Amino acid sequence: MRFLAILLSCAIVGFSHATPPADVASASVAQVRAYSPGGALTLGSAVIISSERLATNCHVTRGASRIEIVQDSRALPVGLVGGDAVRDVCFLHAPGLSRGLAISSHAARVGQKVIAAGFPAGKPLTLTEGHIVALHDYDGARVIQVSAPFDYGASGGALLDDNGRLLGLLTFKAIAGGSFHFAAPAEWLYGDLGAMNVSGAPFWQRSTTDLPYFLRAASMEAARNWMGLMRVASAWQEREPANPDAGRALAKAHAKLVATSSGQ
Repeated sequence: MRFLAILLSCAIVGFSHATPPADVASASVAQVRAYSPGGALTLGSAVIISSERLATNCHVTRGASRIEIVQDSRALPVGLVGGDAVRDVCFLHAPGLSRGLAISSHAARVGQKVIAAGFPAGKPLTLTEGHIVALHDYDGARVIQVSAPFDYGASGGALLDDNGRLLGLLTFKAIAGGSFHFAAPAEWLYGDLGAMNVSGAPFWQRSTTDLPYFLRAASMEAARNWMGLMRVASAWQEREPANPDAGRALAKAHAKLVATSSGQ
């Protein structure tokens, strides 16, 4: 997925906790255009996280020889200055980007209302609503699973709470859609910004056997493959007996299989 930015005329500062999400998104989410050496175009989105610095997904910029954001219908060249391809978080430097608002981050919680903001398929900025379905422990933080839908072009956009605070970076979804949309946690956006591992596949694009258990389970659930979910959840619980998500997945698989066998 890929993205672009519309910025306000003001110095880069943090938003207050009461700023409406639509205002935050219009000031801080950008559209990205990434061009391959052969001229192929990939569209995405990005989020302003500090002065002259934006975050996006590495799968948006991977292999690009030229990257730009769009501001007021004008293309602004940007440089790729770091990132972590495994986490799928890359950072862009936009020289002279002095207008716009950096988003304050906030911790996520299951059940809370969220807004996904990005530029799907190069269309104007789009906001969709949903809630946090689950938080999955992975690589020192919690990957956020939401019901708020987003599509190609929105990758790298912002996942906001209803006070306009940044929870994460829109990143990927299950092919089946539904409540299986995922965001990289905001904690990953404020770590080692100087790391330069920007090529290679992200954790969610690995082969099935190398995926984190929560994604294997989500894939089975999205496909309504309850027997497959039972097998994955059983292996997950055996590997991580203290993980409550494994137990919940196993219980759901069992309940669905019972309901199916009884014709419900």
